[in-house]
Amino acid sequence: VGAPDSKVGVAALNDDRGIAHAIGHMFGATHVDAAVTYNGWWNDTLMNVDASSAFRGNDFTYSEKNRANIRKHFSELA
Repeated sequence: VGAPDSKVGVAALNDDRGIAHAIGHMFGATHVDAAVTYNGWWNDTLMNVDASSAFRGNDFTYSEKNRANIRKHFSELA
């Protein structure tokens, strides 16, 4: 669990996607900026959570928009 721009988060070590998702929240990534990719099958990027997610695979990456959100988050720390 990680709230947007929070300083702390909790993630189960048995769920690598969950860990990356929670860290994404802490670094400014959002569900709204998630994406669905296609490489022979439809896959969710790390921040995507919706009713259809159970039918898609995992991309295990952040979308381009969320990568920009994360870069912005770190640039504001400097």
